[in-house]
Amino acid sequence: MASIWIEQVDTALLKLIRSSIKVTDFSTGNKVNLSENSAIVRKPEDDYKISTYPSISVYNLYDRYNTYRSYYEPYPKIVSRDYEEKKVTMQEAKKCFDLMYQIDFWSKTQTHMNEMTLQWLDKFYPYHNLEAEDVSGERRNVMMLKKQGLGKADLLDGKERIFHSFITYNIAAEIDEQERYSQPMVTDIEIRSNEVNVLKKQ
Repeated sequence: MASIWIEQVDTALLKLIRSSIKVTDFSTGNKVNLSENSAIVRKPEDDYKISTYPSISVYNLYDRYNTYRSYYEPYPKIVSRDYEEKKVTMQEAKKCFDLMYQIDFWSKTQTHMNEMTLQWLDKFYPYHNLEAEDVSGERRNVMMLKKQGLGKADLLDGKERIFHSFITYNIAAEIDEQERYSQPMVTDIEIRSNEVNVLKKQ
């Protein structure tokens, strides 16, 4: 296994959004997937600079070390042994983290907002196994668990109303850079026993 961190979770969330959420195309009346520009990673400096509507943005709020999950693999592990060189190869234990994410829904119509939030809550609330690829390209499932329910923070852009809803999730991640190093290995054991004089009672 290898690390799953912010970039890997961002990619997995965007893929999930683009494949799962549909909105009405008012020109045809058909339901269509969100475009690539409508599923984005929101940067801290671009808090409300949304140019495409409707859209969904993802934002990593912060990370937190997870002591409970790390407890089950707290020590380095042995990868291989070299009996000729009398050395053992060790690999550092992985470090488990929780990534707090905010999922934001943006729309200029109540219809699109209702469509997006209804589908999201139906499919991914209160938890979901998010399919992600770690840094080595291996597919993994990571748990995303709801931390805060759907909230609203609508905006006024001049005379235009921007509908804005959001929800937060705790997503399991881990740092496992597979860092390895060599250590001396004990291969020969010599057991010595001292003579013990036992005094028997006469």
